[in-house]
Amino acid sequence: MAAVEAITMTTNDPNINEAKVKPTSSISRIWIIPILVIVIGGWMVYYQWKNQGPLITIELHSATGIEAVSYTHLTLPTNRGCRSRWSPYH
Repeated sequence: MAAVEAITMTTNDPNINEAKVKPTSSISRIWIIPILVIVIGGWMVYYQWKNQGPLITIELHSATGIEAVSYTHLTLPTNRGCRSRWSPYH
């Protein structure tokens, strides 16, 4: 009973001020980050589009003079100490 009396005494105390509630702003500050990302991304797309070079199309009547390139004469280094999931030595 003593705890209940203490609560009722504090709620009836005239020296206690009521809580002041401030209205929240309409938009949170955290939304600055995605808005800033969208603006910067849009600027990057526009900048790339504006500064791209001309489109070049090459049409050939025949393939004379074009040779296929073969890389079978190359010797690639092998390293059996390096293993991966796709390695046959795994």
